[in-house]
Amino acid sequence: MTTTAVDDQLDPDPNARSGGWISVEDRLPSTDESVLVVETKIGCEPLYRVAAIDDCGDWAEDQECMIIHPSHWMPLPAPPHTAPRA
Repeated sequence: MTTTAVDDQLDPDPNARSGGWISVEDRLPSTDESVLVVETKIGCEPLYRVAAIDDCGDWAEDQECMIIHPSHWMPLPAPPHTAPRA
Protein backbone atom coordinates (compact mmCIF):
# COMPACT_ATOMS: atom_id res chain seq x y z
CA MET A 1 0.00 0.00 0.00
CA THR A 2 1.37 3.41 -0.89
CA THR A 3 1.54 6.38 1.45
CA THR A 4 -1.16 8.13 -0.58
CA ALA A 5 -3.53 5.19 -0.20
CA VAL A 6 -2.91 5.14 3.57
CA ASP A 7 -3.49 8.93 3.76
CA ASP A 8 -6.78 8.57 1.85
CA GLN A 9 -7.99 5.94 4.32
CA LEU A 10 -7.09 8.07 7.35
CA ASP A 11 -8.30 11.40 5.97
CA PRO A 12 -12.08 11.56 5.41
CA ASP A 13 -11.62 14.77 3.35
CA PRO A 14 -8.70 14.34 0.92
CA ASN A 15 -9.57 17.74 -0.64
CA ALA A 16 -8.44 19.39 2.60
CA ARG A 17 -4.87 18.40 1.73
CA SER A 18 -5.16 20.23 -1.61
CA GLY A 19 -6.16 23.52 -0.01
CA GLY A 20 -9.85 22.97 -0.67
CA TRP A 21 -9.52 22.46 -4.43
CA ILE A 22 -11.82 19.73 -5.79
CA SER A 23 -10.95 17.96 -9.03
CA VAL A 24 -13.66 18.16 -11.69
CA GLU A 25 -13.03 14.43 -12.15
CA ASP A 26 -14.06 13.77 -8.52
CA ARG A 27 -17.11 15.99 -8.16
CA LEU A 28 -18.88 18.95 -9.77
CA PRO A 29 -20.74 21.82 -8.11
CA SER A 30 -24.50 22.24 -8.44
CA THR A 31 -25.83 23.79 -11.64
CA ASP A 32 -25.68 27.61 -11.57
CA GLU A 33 -23.58 27.64 -8.36
CA SER A 34 -20.81 30.21 -8.81
CA VAL A 35 -17.45 28.78 -7.75
CA LEU A 36 -13.77 29.63 -8.10
CA VAL A 37 -12.14 27.53 -10.82
CA VAL A 38 -8.59 27.11 -12.03
CA GLU A 39 -7.86 26.42 -15.68
CA THR A 40 -4.41 25.04 -16.45
CA LYS A 41 -2.85 24.78 -19.87
CA ILE A 42 0.56 23.37 -20.70
CA GLY A 43 3.16 26.12 -20.78
CA CYS A 44 0.84 28.75 -19.25
CA GLU A 45 0.30 30.13 -15.78
CA PRO A 46 -2.89 28.90 -14.05
CA LEU A 47 -5.92 31.07 -14.80
CA TYR A 48 -8.41 31.67 -11.99
CA ARG A 49 -12.03 32.58 -12.74
CA VAL A 50 -15.47 32.67 -11.16
CA ALA A 51 -17.67 30.32 -13.16
CA ALA A 52 -20.70 28.04 -12.97
CA ILE A 53 -22.07 25.01 -14.77
CA ASP A 54 -25.00 26.09 -16.93
CA ASP A 55 -28.22 24.18 -17.66
CA CYS A 56 -26.53 22.47 -20.63
CA GLY A 57 -23.75 21.09 -18.42
CA ASP A 58 -21.07 23.44 -19.78
CA TRP A 59 -18.75 25.53 -17.62
CA ALA A 60 -19.35 29.23 -18.31
CA GLU A 61 -17.58 32.23 -16.87
CA ASP A 62 -20.10 34.44 -15.10
CA GLN A 63 -19.27 37.69 -16.88
CA GLU A 64 -18.36 36.56 -20.37
CA CYS A 65 -20.54 33.47 -20.89
CA MET A 66 -17.34 31.89 -22.23
CA ILE A 67 -17.08 28.12 -22.01
CA ILE A 68 -13.96 27.15 -20.11
CA HIS A 69 -12.31 23.86 -19.16
CA PRO A 70 -11.14 23.97 -15.53
CA SER A 71 -9.26 21.19 -13.80
CA HIS A 72 -10.32 22.08 -10.23
CA TRP A 73 -12.88 24.18 -8.37
CA MET A 74 -13.74 25.34 -4.86
CA PRO A 75 -16.73 27.07 -3.26
CA LEU A 76 -16.54 30.85 -3.01
CA PRO A 77 -15.97 32.19 0.50
CA ALA A 78 -18.72 34.06 2.28
CA PRO A 79 -18.66 37.80 1.56
CA PRO A 80 -16.97 39.98 4.17
CA HIS A 81 -19.08 41.52 6.89
CA THR A 82 -18.75 45.28 6.95
CA ALA A 83 -20.42 47.88 9.10
CA PRO A 84 -22.98 50.00 7.25
CA ARG A 85 -21.76 53.48 6.34
CA ALA A 86 -23.41 56.41 8.04
